[in-house]
Amino acid sequence: MFHGSSLSSVASAFESSFCGSIVQVVMPPPPSPLPPVGGSTPPPPSPSPPIGGSTPPSPTPPPPSPSPSPPPAAGPQCQTQVDVSFVLDGSGSMAGQESGVRSFVRSIASQLSLGASGSSAGVVEFSNSASTLASLTSSYSTVSSALNSYNTGGNTNIGAGLSRGKAMLQGSSSGLPRVIVLLSDGEQSASFGGSSSAITTATSVKSAGI
Repeated sequence: MFHGSSLSSVASAFESSFCGSIVQVVMPPPPSPLPPVGGSTPPPPSPSPPIGGSTPPSPTPPPPSPSPSPPPAAGPQCQTQVDVSFVLDGSGSMAGQESGVRSFVRSIASQLSLGASGSSAGVVEFSNSASTLASLTSSYSTVSSALNSYNTGGNTNIGAGLSRGKAMLQGSSSGLPRVIVLLSDGEQSASFGGSSSAITTATSVKSAGI
């Protein structure tokens, strides 16, 4: 599991542990045009001056065309294949953070090698209880669309989220490393046993090899 005081710190922890071999794929620049066959092209002949008068001034040449912008670089890709369950705090204290949470998960998911023979990702949301927004899938678009259903309200039952994320990953037969990325801004509510109960659940998740 990964945790941190900010979304960026969680992303860094995840990448350093499972995506240490992130490469930045940069599109190569377009090739330079080939020179004309047979050497350089001779300049065109100067026009003859008009008869009976002076040569008029040459017109001002147009400004040079701006250089084309380089093609955008592709995003970094995680070379390690994993099964990831994003367990998201949807309690009322997360109100106003919905957009940031969605953007964070989409950013991490876009770096995974999602595919039939690659990584997979799923999404769990918890508040008073936990629900699955997206089961493990190799489709980025499925994960991204599921995040539109992420909303906030209620109390904080981290244990319920961890338990559902654990069950999701245990249902995978891929044999890949199993990872939970838990996003929460606080402690488990006292009505659900407080922090000690959440720690007990987290310990069981770790004991399961997640």
